[in-house]
Amino acid sequence: MKKTNAKKIVISAAYGMGNLGDEAICETIVSDILSTDPGLDVTVLVFDKCLFLKSHPDFIGKKNIRIRSMDFRRGVLFSVRKVIDIALGMIAVASCDIFIWGGGNLIRNKKYWLNIYVKPLLFAQALGKQIIVWSIGVDAISKPEVIKLIKKIRIVSFFSVRDKASKNNVLKISPHFNEEEIVVVRDPVFHFSKTTKDVRINNAKKVGFNITFWKADFTNANEIEKFAVSFAKVLNSVHTKTGATLVYLPSTEERDRAMYELLLKQLDSAIVLEYPKIATPMEYVNHLSRLDVFIGMRMHSIIMASNVEGLPTLGIIYDEKVQALKDEGRLDRVFFSMSDVTEHPERVEEKIISALNGAQEVIDFSEIRQDSKRTLAVFRNYITP
Repeated sequence: MKKTNAKKIVISAAYGMGNLGDEAICETIVSDILSTDPGLDVTVLVFDKCLFLKSHPDFIGKKNIRIRSMDFRRGVLFSVRKVIDIALGMIAVASCDIFIWGGGNLIRNKKYWLNIYVKPLLFAQALGKQIIVWSIGVDAISKPEVIKLIKKIRIVSFFSVRDKASKNNVLKISPHFNEEEIVVVRDPVFHFSKTTKDVRINNAKKVGFNITFWKADFTNANEIEKFAVSFAKVLNSVHTKTGATLVYLPSTEERDRAMYELLLKQLDSAIVLEYPKIATPMEYVNHLSRLDVFIGMRMHSIIMASNVEGLPTLGIIYDEKVQALKDEGRLDRVFFSMSDVTEHPERVEEKIISALNGAQEVIDFSEIRQDSKRTLAVFRNYITP
């Protein structure tokens, strides 16, 4: 592949939508890029600029980091300012040396979302830009209209996906890439920020958790309620037996808040469930560091917890990306299925109490963490004269 003296970089994905996992990806990629050359000019395309900047206050005032809106969603009121901002974003793509698509779960079995995400990429492709696909997630795709849209992605300089399942899903549907061209590079959040667990003087224990709806449209109400009742039963028993404080750590406010309210109805009235307001990915990691055990459902909440050295972490598998995380990390002993929670809550309770009592239920992602930096090494090749 031809190297270039790139100085202008554009990054585009599902940023500015209130998901701290995606914002941790963005912060990591920007940090990686600027670690290569602090003088690079970086433009990030986002959906909601105000929401994005709340998650990235350190970007404010940086002369070489620009934030542009690329919100093409239906029903969004286009103000004159937004139209100008979108035009400036398109100009940034037109004048960039490298266009980065990702990371995050960008290819899903939903045409509406992919059609929005893929527009800047197809524009960059039409202009013949150097394109790096940065550790994206790809779901199993069955809808013909989604497959048709994916087949429009034809020419990229480097195509990396975050797990083997994503690679297989790309190869099944895209005729433009072969097995050697799709490279598995772990999610960048694996090297977002590493910290150590706080050591408190008092003996009060803290159990933190993150759970979410596993259907974006909130369907399967009976299944969701069954899960909430079972998980609340686990938490009630853990609190009764250990006196541990319970802390709910949302990573996507809207969907996680809905699950929090459902759970709250099932908890014993004597339990005070802490719900901290968290605006940035680093704040999330800081809250994680104050826990004695963390139970994660969202993939990035689990990954960020793994960056807290010494924090016992358990995972609940609700979709294929979390399943891939368990399988490729060989972590059977610290992951539960949804049915484990609903059919055998006593096993989940036992594992949590065991971790509180000192069992080493620590997820070791050290090898994966190192692997997650490989796309950065490729990026360096493209900007090195």
